[in-house]
Amino acid sequence: MNFEYMKNFMDSLTEWIIPGNSVVIYKDGKKVFEYSSGYSDLEKKIKKTGEEQLYIYSCSKVATVTAALQLYEQGKFLLSDPLYEYLPEFKKMYVKDGDRIKAAENPITIRDLFTMTAGLSYATNTPAFEKARKLTDGKMDTRTVIKCLAEEPLLFEPGARWNYSLCHDVLAVLAEVVSGMRFSEYMKKYIYAFFFASLIIVALGLKAKIKSDTEFSELTLSNIEALGMEETDGAKDYWCCGNEDVCAEGPHYKIKGKLKENPCK
Repeated sequence: MNFEYMKNFMDSLTEWIIPGNSVVIYKDGKKVFEYSSGYSDLEKKIKKTGEEQLYIYSCSKVATVTAALQLYEQGKFLLSDPLYEYLPEFKKMYVKDGDRIKAAENPITIRDLFTMTAGLSYATNTPAFEKARKLTDGKMDTRTVIKCLAEEPLLFEPGARWNYSLCHDVLAVLAEVVSGMRFSEYMKKYIYAFFFASLIIVALGLKAKIKSDTEFSELTLSNIEALGMEETDGAKDYWCCGNEDVCAEGPHYKIKGKLKENPCK
């Protein structure tokens, strides 16, 4: 495969509008292209290497939707449920209609949040956001922002069409309400920790026997101990797949007790 056009395009972006960019392309599980262009620090002229840490921004939407779908599978809500049943501030909504504002004919449903058809916008320079900034002293916690957002008129009737918006931010608040947990804590326990624990289990070649009535989301770092694993500070006593380059950065995990052989073999 020839990616010369991709390289030229990336280089043109850094010459024209952005300081730097990086792209990695995988095909059939194999990396077929990797390239970085421009600078990670424009003022100091430090070239991009592709190893920089980046904010994931809207990539978090995938994780947010996954968390909400877990709660849906647990029967915490129906997709057809009106949003106001969980977030009362969204009960009496208004819609922009040309130069005037009218009452919304339909309620926002939870399905509308998933599909971004609720009529919300992505504008952050609105009176609602300014109110949220004042109420939170600039901290802008999601719960307060969403309450203020509910005061803004919708762009269109809920369900009428699609618009990229703050729907998934509202979905995160819904997850807080139905789970009874702060969204960040829910994500740590049921999304990120499960993903990390899964990687550890695969790397160690362990076969975890999970009861049929146990949800996959319950397999978290909190019960890694039940799998016979414990965290360790040093690299000298961890077990992995034998690749010290991969396991050089913690946290590390080891099998409790003595092992006669490497479990990765």
